[in-house]
Amino acid sequence: MNDLPTSTAPDRAPSPETSPETNDSQPVATSYGAALHEIESILAELESGTIDIDTLASKVGRGAELVRWCRSRLDEVKGDVDGVVADLTSSPDPSVAQAESDMASGS
Repeated sequence: MNDLPTSTAPDRAPSPETSPETNDSQPVATSYGAALHEIESILAELESGTIDIDTLASKVGRGAELVRWCRSRLDEVKGDVDGVVADLTSSPDPSVAQAESDMASGS
């Protein structure tokens, strides 16, 4: 049997830029920059070696949650950019094609 206490760290108020939990009413982060900043803060705390053992698991879990959110956001933005590029490279409006042709020939 394990006699170690199983309590978790006390709840803390979320920062204005990120929230501690993922649910329908509250996003993981409000921006990529805010999430990245929080990840960097967690890493600095972990690397310093001063993190309290009672909060270690929650910090690592929060960092993993933020990394997953950032990856998802990057995938979403990549899709948006790919769509814009595809629109630009698809067959253009005939008037646009004529204007591009005129510009290329120096007319």
